[in-house]
Amino acid sequence: MHIGLRPLHRRALLTGGGVAIALPLLDAMVPSIARRFAAEPPVRFVAFEMVHGSAGSTAYGRERHLWSPAEAGRAFRMTPILESLGPLRNGLTIVSNTALLGAISHDPSEAGPGVDHARSSACFLTGAHPRRGHGVFAGASLDQIYARSIQDETPVPSLQLGIEDPDDAGNGQPWADGYDAAYRQCISWADAATPLRPQRRLSAAFATLFGRPPAGMSNSTGSIIDAVSDSSAGLRRDLSVPDRRRIDAHLATIRDVEQRIAAFESAVNTAPLFSEHVRLLSDLLVLAFAADITRVATVKLGMDRSQRVYSESGVDGPFHILSHHSEEPEKIEAFGRLNAFHVRQFAYFLERLHETADGASNLLRQSVALYGSPIGDSHVHAHDFLPLILAGHAGGRIAGGQHIMSAPGTPMANVLLSVAHSLGMEMERFGDSTGAIAL
Repeated sequence: MHIGLRPLHRRALLTGGGVAIALPLLDAMVPSIARRFAAEPPVRFVAFEMVHGSAGSTAYGRERHLWSPAEAGRAFRMTPILESLGPLRNGLTIVSNTALLGAISHDPSEAGPGVDHARSSACFLTGAHPRRGHGVFAGASLDQIYARSIQDETPVPSLQLGIEDPDDAGNGQPWADGYDAAYRQCISWADAATPLRPQRRLSAAFATLFGRPPAGMSNSTGSIIDAVSDSSAGLRRDLSVPDRRRIDAHLATIRDVEQRIAAFESAVNTAPLFSEHVRLLSDLLVLAFAADITRVATVKLGMDRSQRVYSESGVDGPFHILSHHSEEPEKIEAFGRLNAFHVRQFAYFLERLHETADGASNLLRQSVALYGSPIGDSHVHAHDFLPLILAGHAGGRIAGGQHIMSAPGTPMANVLLSVAHSLGMEMERFGDSTGAIAL
């Protein structure tokens, strides 16, 4: 390995015009990295939440294994909804039969129309039971607990991202009395009383990571890549040829994402495609993880009662209406095809992690990516048999390539507790957990 003319600090930046571009891991940074992370290389955590459950959580779907495989252990077969994840199966941990007990009404005073939609998302990463009335009270979410445990190690502690407008009530329907809107808007919570709203504008997320919005947006002038051209030229003189190539590829990817975001958000008279939005968001996250700008993120893919029509999915009909399939097999199958479309977008993110180098490893091996829903059978607003996937190896702490068939009713918080352990956090309990599971 040729290190170059001089060692480079891991936090080296390309700067200019108010822009600061962090760099991917370079050979020249190896001496610095060896000192900082000799025992514990950094691990990233990201959680994707999709509302409205899964066709695979219905009795019909469980019998036909639409989501969860029939086989436990390592010899499982990929299922129709998860088929797009097949090429990455060695990095998958599918966990079946979990329940989100905090989303269930604990007494008659908490029951009523819309309550499951009103509080489910707040439970997803907290394992808490949201309080009805008298302000907001849930719990700290796993992402924020992890962010605090590694505070000051990255420029951006965490990202909270979303696809749909958090203020969209969905189909004009009123929400359950007494439940604050924050419960359905936020999956990330700094503490029990501090929800963190997701940012849905890609240009704003871009500015958080790089110092200013893409060229042509919000009075931003010129590409951020042009702004750091002098800084880049000066640094390149002291680097090896392989490191120069890595920087060139990194900057080319940033420029591509910058241009695509500008085109996406500037489009008029065109309905934004869900797949393009998620893929742009995914590419931004991969850039942030590769340059170690942040190691923690959450993505809220939808809002409860969303009536969005996913035109590119091949499935006709609004999302919320499709989720109320009346337990009819034909409608459940259609909903399952929509679930498979959503999972394909997650597969794209995982593929990007897998193909992005992180020193001698890759980002998927050095990450834990969770995908799931706080609802199981959406037609009856059930919170058991949750659709849940973990991807990545947490730097070797998660084996991957297996289907864990938990006992029915196992708290989802048990999975979150196990993820916390894989992230290096010593916790005896998380939310309503009853114990950890072996990942």
